[in-house]
Amino acid sequence: MKKTNIIFFFLLFTILIGIYSSVAWKSNATTEISTLPDRKVYLGAWVGGFWDSETKKLDTKVVNNFEHAIDKKVAIVNIYSEWAYLPQKDLLTKLDAISEEGWTPMISSNPSFFDGCPKGTDSLYKTIADGKCDEFLRDVAANLRSYDKPILFRFAWEMNLPDMYWSIKQVKSTPQEFIAAWRHFYDVLHEEEATNVKWVLSFNTTNSNTVPYAKLNPGDDYVDWVAIDGYNWGNSHSWSGWANFNGVFRKSYDELTAISQKPVMLSEVNSASSGGNKAAWLDDMLNVQIPENFPQIEAIVFFNESKIGGENVDWRLEQSEKDLTVVKKALKNEIYRSVFP
Repeated sequence: MKKTNIIFFFLLFTILIGIYSSVAWKSNATTEISTLPDRKVYLGAWVGGFWDSETKKLDTKVVNNFEHAIDKKVAIVNIYSEWAYLPQKDLLTKLDAISEEGWTPMISSNPSFFDGCPKGTDSLYKTIADGKCDEFLRDVAANLRSYDKPILFRFAWEMNLPDMYWSIKQVKSTPQEFIAAWRHFYDVLHEEEATNVKWVLSFNTTNSNTVPYAKLNPGDDYVDWVAIDGYNWGNSHSWSGWANFNGVFRKSYDELTAISQKPVMLSEVNSASSGGNKAAWLDDMLNVQIPENFPQIEAIVFFNESKIGGENVDWRLEQSEKDLTVVKKALKNEIYRSVFP
């Protein structure tokens, strides 16, 4: 064989080997990437002491400490604020402090009559729907728009309960008036280009005393997330008993997903310790129920505060090393994400 032919075949062989290696590498890389979960569940928390709605003081260290305890960074942090504070420039300072920590804020805020939305002859939600608070709403829009980053906005949360001061029954509004108020508020913010505000329609778990979700749903065109607040109260009260995660959420989840295709958030969730095994409850929630049985859930927000004084429950995960160990291990699952969105 001529020398030139030998060189030609050698070069051809080298090229073919290179092509094969490249294809094989890409195939392996694709296989490796495909093993990452497509499912994303954003992790969030309300931590007692993080925000004081009266003094307007924010303490980011308490959330840092919570992250250290669970060995996982959270993506979403919740604050509770009266809606009269929403147009204040001071709020932007707090939101900036939140974003500096890599968190997305969720503002849980409920309507009430005040100077910017004065009481007249109509119910609260009818007053809002009829545009009588529009100057205030536009100020809210301008303030939240200037933040220029995503804000989860949990407006009138748990309005389906009978006893909250802003609930449908308490303010003597109809479900139709609530829907009209929600849509009007949403429309005002969009007219003012505050599209960074992501609307979270947040109910409490459903029961025979609550207003059905379908009657309060403004529709998927007016919400970005639908949400449920739910707790296992254990035997902390005479009216409560131990309930597993499925027992707390299944009925509410099915009712909610029947009326909305939006992602579901558990906007407040935790278990009491008395009456059962909290560690097992948390393990079931994080390792079995959410990953396998509740596919529309895309965010969970732990309620992490001691409420011994008012609710007779210390909800904090840090009170038990056993609970923390379970949570830390479960949150290593890559479906639980620390960055939103």
